[in-house]
Amino acid sequence: IEIDPAAGLAYALWANSLGNTGQITQALQIIDQGLQALPGDPALQAMQARWAAPDPGAASASAGDDSAYQ
Repeated sequence: IEIDPAAGLAYALWANSLGNTGQITQALQIIDQGLQALPGDPALQAMQARWAAPDPGAASASAGDDSAYQ
């Protein structure tokens, strides 16, 4: 099966839009879906690392709570 290389861009743009509006949990879900379809995609891996990293100013935020990013 050949996967269109533009598919990675679609996942990245969708996740980026979600992340930029503070919907980090949803963005990470889209990134996970993208990485399932395109394992090793460097753009998706970079986005995952950026948004999965704990926010140093949100030490008290619980897992899945996006309020620290808004």
